[in-house]
Amino acid sequence: MSEKEAQLTGAEDVAWDLSDLYAGVSDPAIDRDLDEADARADKLAEQYKGRIADLSAEELRALVEEFEAIVELASKVGEFAYLLWSTNTEDPARGALVQKTRERGAQLQQKLVFVELEWANAPGLMTTPSAQWRWACSTSSNAPSWFDWKLLSSTPCPAA
Repeated sequence: MSEKEAQLTGAEDVAWDLSDLYAGVSDPAIDRDLDEADARADKLAEQYKGRIADLSAEELRALVEEFEAIVELASKVGEFAYLLWSTNTEDPARGALVQKTRERGAQLQQKLVFVELEWANAPGLMTTPSAQWRWACSTSSNAPSWFDWKLLSSTPCPAA
């Protein structure tokens, strides 16, 4: 058996079908989505920065839903870039896209970090049973997954 045959895995031609996400490395939708996430993060900061501790349950729900939507949009681009690159790590265009999404992701994180910091420093925001209950009752049955872990009890909402 030759050295080349010993190195074959049978998966040499396997590739991700990422066409549901983007058409390729140069798809203009990539920059559009990154720019949209960036603009939405700016708007989120305008609306909520410095106010998280005082938000009503409905405002808190709206904040979390928008936060998650922004993170999901940016993550879609980053995951596309990484999966595409993982199939050919020698392609400079794919590597450049991974780097671009990492840099844009870091910039986005800087804009959104206030949410986590203010949430963590808001006394009683989610630590009291009544706050958790208000939150749970104000959200849909598809509670935001990113903040689920912050809910400390599963107190059911009373019948109206």
